[in-house]
Amino acid sequence: INNFEISVLARTKEQVKASIDMNIDRIYVDEDLYNIYKDNNKVYLRLPRLVNEYNYNSKNILATELGAINKYKNSDINLISDYYLNVVNNYSIKFLLDHNVKRVTLSPEINYDNLDNLIKDKVELLVYGKVELMLTKSCPIKEVNMCPCNKEDIYYLEDINKNNGVVSPVVQVNRTTDTFTVPKVDFGLIERPETKVVLDKEIKGIKITTNSNK
Repeated sequence: INNFEISVLARTKEQVKASIDMNIDRIYVDEDLYNIYKDNNKVYLRLPRLVNEYNYNSKNILATELGAINKYKNSDINLISDYYLNVVNNYSIKFLLDHNVKRVTLSPEINYDNLDNLIKDKVELLVYGKVELMLTKSCPIKEVNMCPCNKEDIYYLEDINKNNGVVSPVVQVNRTTDTFTVPKVDFGLIERPETKVVLDKEIKGIKITTNSNK
């Protein structure tokens, strides 16, 4: 890839500010952060994965499901599709491009070399980050009677059926619909240190843990 642009998903103000300072081409954020930085043309509203109504006033949108593609296919919105659409071939890419999508984020499983050269400049590749393992509308913290949780803590799910115990953080992605995501291990070539956790609860083969030092 000779000419490329960089996009990032930012979850905090510090990450957004750092991305702006580094002149990142596109910055994807959830609604809370978008309302703060929406005047910046490089900031995109990342839509929830579970959407009941499309009442969003944004000129830049990162679509996470096909309903948003259908909703905005005839608009003048700068529309980009996220990797959740599981795009793995040229036909899927061309379909989305024909429906007003400006750039298509590819599935992590795709082989980039198999794509047509004519559309390679219209796609995005995941280079580093956490790939989501699952999405749930049921709060795992509430299910084990740990409410109210401490908002400053980071909670984790650990699969105790695995020999080494696979640990994944639980992230609240939408406060309105109470949806939570469980990211997988880091995706990419950059390694990060393992996170130390403290056991709090255990239920149905899953441990709920937190990094609280209190």
